[in-house]
Amino acid sequence: MGHIGIKIKDVSVLRGIYEKRYDPTLIDIVCYIAEKHGLVITESFRVKLHANDLHGTDRVRADDIREWAYPKHLAQEIEDDVNSKWIYDPSRPHKKCAWIHENRKTKGSHFHLQTHPNTRRV
Repeated sequence: MGHIGIKIKDVSVLRGIYEKRYDPTLIDIVCYIAEKHGLVITESFRVKLHANDLHGTDRVRADDIREWAYPKHLAQEIEDDVNSKWIYDPSRPHKKCAWIHENRKTKGSHFHLQTHPNTRRV
């Protein structure tokens, strides 16, 4: 598969990207994936859905990207690659910066990318 470029799902996602401040580490992770593989951003800033919703923080700390835009083996490689280069929070090694999970609304899966104030590059 060739590069898919950078795509943004719709105007609400684009607006969220332009109107809100983003965590610099999240920007680094998203740009890293985009440069290597291309990506489709499906969720950026949104009004908080629950207390721990990182999409709604001031300095947005989460984005979602389409997992199915990549062959299955490549999606797993991207997840592993990101998590080998960034540590979400050293005090909670079980938490990851990138993970593929099911979306209850669409019944599909996507990458959830997230950062913490303690996230650092390895």
